[in-house]
Amino acid sequence: MRNADVMLRTTLFDGDAISVHEALYLGTRVIATDNGMRPGGVRLIPNADRNALVRKILAVASGNKRKHEPSASVNTNILEVIEFTRTSTGRPKDHLALSP
Repeated sequence: MRNADVMLRTTLFDGDAISVHEALYLGTRVIATDNGMRPGGVRLIPNADRNALVRKILAVASGNKRKHEPSASVNTNILEVIEFTRTSTGRPKDHLALSP
């Protein structure tokens, strides 16, 4: 994933995919369908819009190939999922933690 120019995450139904966060963390550009839950830095396309996907891929491919620094918000959704899991299962705070 680190060597890819772009990662595609196109689905008709999708939650908050860990692979999207991994790609952003590694500095790989991400194009994904807009599900209302994507972290900052993802280039969004509407669901089931092939023409928008092709246009976005061409735009990203013709742009700067240099890897970007991950945004500060990359882990925000993951931290929210961990906190939800912790509180809904009654686990102590130190049981589910995101390592730096």
